[in-house]
Amino acid sequence: MNETVISNKEKFFIFLILFSLIFLQRFAITVGDIQLSPVFLLSLLSITVLYVLNTIEIDQRRLTLFLLAVSGLSLVSLYALMELRSVGVASLLSVIVFYLPLLFINRKRGSLDYILSTYQAMMIIIAIIGIGQYAAQFTGAGFYDPLESLPEQFILQDYNTLNPMSWDSPIIKANGMFMLEASFFSKMLAIGLVIEFITRRRVTVMLLFFVGMLLAFSGTGFIILAIVAVPLLIKMKPVQFFLITLICGVSVYIMFAQGFGEIFVERLEEFNTPRTSGHVRFIAPWQAYGEFFRTEDTSTVVFGYGAGSVQEYYSANYTFDELSPSHITAHPIAYIKLLVEYGIIGGILFTIFIVYTFFSITHHKILTLALFINYSFLTASLLQTTTIYVCFILGTLAVKNSLEKKEQDAENVYEPWHQLKVIKAKID
Repeated sequence: MNETVISNKEKFFIFLILFSLIFLQRFAITVGDIQLSPVFLLSLLSITVLYVLNTIEIDQRRLTLFLLAVSGLSLVSLYALMELRSVGVASLLSVIVFYLPLLFINRKRGSLDYILSTYQAMMIIIAIIGIGQYAAQFTGAGFYDPLESLPEQFILQDYNTLNPMSWDSPIIKANGMFMLEASFFSKMLAIGLVIEFITRRRVTVMLLFFVGMLLAFSGTGFIILAIVAVPLLIKMKPVQFFLITLICGVSVYIMFAQGFGEIFVERLEEFNTPRTSGHVRFIAPWQAYGEFFRTEDTSTVVFGYGAGSVQEYYSANYTFDELSPSHITAHPIAYIKLLVEYGIIGGILFTIFIVYTFFSITHHKILTLALFINYSFLTASLLQTTTIYVCFILGTLAVKNSLEKKEQDAENVYEPWHQLKVIKAKID
């Protein structure tokens, strides 16, 4: 593939993926009992067109690992069928098809910069909408969400989009109107904060995103920032560190002064309280799998319970059915879902593919880490299209081509050599 500059045609299809990812993530195309996400359909369409136009290529190592992983999933599913276990063929096919875009890479010059700058521009709009949503509730206008009035067949179901600050509160958490939940609003703003810091470092944009995260009253974005904070702070200049700390400190102080700080404190207590969001998302999944591993027979642990069956699993104490009134419920995060449904064999093979895909591109390591945390721990992400494709478009698609790398290396070599020549001239 020729190493050329990204064209307007390529920009259009990348824009289409990003637009669907941010502004269409709540929408659905309903066919019978199945709801398809425009994010998935438009991403797959765009990738197909770009590949046919020979503007992107397949990464051969990713393809090899993907084929091994799919073979593993298929073999354990076949074994489950032979054992007369429940096997959801649609779930198995979804895992295969949903991850196809992660096989592709774009080496065109400027593609990564275009992706990140476009994402930031769209998230600025979302942040302004979210802050306006929240503020309007204190003016008597109420919480504005026109999408809520659309027929059910046009909106993805089973998401807690309108989430009150507490069970008896009339105040709704900000969701940016187009985000599936306040938690999605929070973590996508956190990713935007990371991108802003590694690219343009505009203080106004970082402040805008941070305020939006506060008004989402969700811990997901702050978990991302807490983990990536150390490498981010190390890269800051003292003045930048002081300014960011001051802005964050004042914002947090205002929240506590207005009586909202208690909500964040209560969220921390959720980690030890079953059936609360924090426990369901972060603690219960591992405890549930621990019980699965200890109590199920060896063949089930090795080959799995069956594709698409995770919510049907009930042990003595735990279940992944979050509507169960009798058991401790757990969020089926990606790796746990893989291990329960496809066993150790299928789970490990697919996890290797996922981890390699994330970390095979490392020019923005902090962003890669933020995306990996988002995928791995902050949602039931194995078949969650928004989570998969935000990682795909921001983290695994665009790579810097060899020409850009050579130019960067030349700059890195030239700069100290130039400084040595200047010093030598002064000595002479």
